[in-house]
Amino acid sequence: MPSIEERILKITNYSPGPLQLPSTNSVKPACMRYISTTTTSVADPTADPAIIPGIIPNHIPHTRPAPTVHRIASSVIISRSPMLTRDLGAFEASYYFYQRRLNDRLQLPFTRWFYFKKGTLADEEWKRKQAAAEKYNAYGPRQWADELLVGDNKHMSEDNGYQYLVDTTVTGEEETLSTAIARVEAAKEAEAKGEAFEHPTEIISKPFPRVTKAGLENDTKSLDREMSRTLYLLVKTKNKRDHWRFPQSFLVENENLREGAERTLRDAAGVNMHTWFVGNVPIGHRVHDTNTENVGRKVFFMKARILAGQADLTDNSLGLSDFQWLTKQEIEKVVGKVYFGFVEHMLVAR
Repeated sequence: MPSIEERILKITNYSPGPLQLPSTNSVKPACMRYISTTTTSVADPTADPAIIPGIIPNHIPHTRPAPTVHRIASSVIISRSPMLTRDLGAFEASYYFYQRRLNDRLQLPFTRWFYFKKGTLADEEWKRKQAAAEKYNAYGPRQWADELLVGDNKHMSEDNGYQYLVDTTVTGEEETLSTAIARVEAAKEAEAKGEAFEHPTEIISKPFPRVTKAGLENDTKSLDREMSRTLYLLVKTKNKRDHWRFPQSFLVENENLREGAERTLRDAAGVNMHTWFVGNVPIGHRVHDTNTENVGRKVFFMKARILAGQADLTDNSLGLSDFQWLTKQEIEKVVGKVYFGFVEHMLVAR
């Protein structure tokens, strides 16, 4: 009984024969400018009948053969998470202001008789401070004026409403704001002169500012900067081009990727950091095929977080000269476009 292949050939009347390749003499002169005489990068024509030796468009570049061996390197993308909520945009601030005014309209009026006895000094202080603060009154004669005027930015205070809270808080004492400020200034002068002084008590504990001293000075080595953003550790290599990169090194002996990343971080930034590696699986990789000895390099990026401590490049074994803690936007400015294109999607936006 004939095989399936023989039956198909008989039905289709197909008779396999030798491959007829066109001669270069049959090519029209108008097409001769696309013919290349270089055939070193063309595969064996017997392996693929579609490849014709001697007929190759000149605009196709000759590709370099892929390396047969790759060295494996592990890189660490270690970050400090945001410590504060992000800053509100103009629309978000207006929305929260609208919600606050809506709450003022719906809530019951403040019953000061429950807290302050009528005619007492505390009652008089409350009335005086409320009148000076120009607070919106949902039950007064101007209860209709609950919207912002064009260009009014009273709802966006830099101190998060601290000064308003101080101005309207009833202390029950004759301690005024001007007196408190005078005590603070006197304490600062005494401290500058080296004299004994007493720390003045604040009417209300003042919250810490959102912008720290390191942020004002743009100290990129400090972790107390850009508190509402994510910071990443970058190190500078001691070579002619002074590259800024994430810490990386080749694996040694029988290390896996995580063990190599942990050792790389110790060798680069010291042991004075309390860190946590997110997992054992890399979040990305990069392949280098530029070695003249037909040996490439594969870099796998591992994700980690710093919980405490600071980087210390003293006596590092990776030949590093400097380090910085930078945001994603700042990283784009100090590393090359090619490198940033590989790591861009491994970094969070804020």
